[in-house]
Amino acid sequence: MPIYEYECAQKHRTERVKSIKATDAELESDKCEVCGKKSTLVPSHPARPVLVGAGFHENDYRHGKLGS
Repeated sequence: MPIYEYECAQKHRTERVKSIKATDAELESDKCEVCGKKSTLVPSHPARPVLVGAGFHENDYRHGKLGS
């Protein structure tokens, strides 16, 4: 289940686990768990994948050597 982040007008931020099957209306707004006011969905930043192992540019050329 995905985790969604919400923020109210008082700047309280909360995370909620919601079903993938939730409708857009269910995701758009919710009540703040701290103050009870309306909170809205905040865009969250996904984690950047780390590419490791041979064959990835970041690992192959880290030391400035080409083709080693």
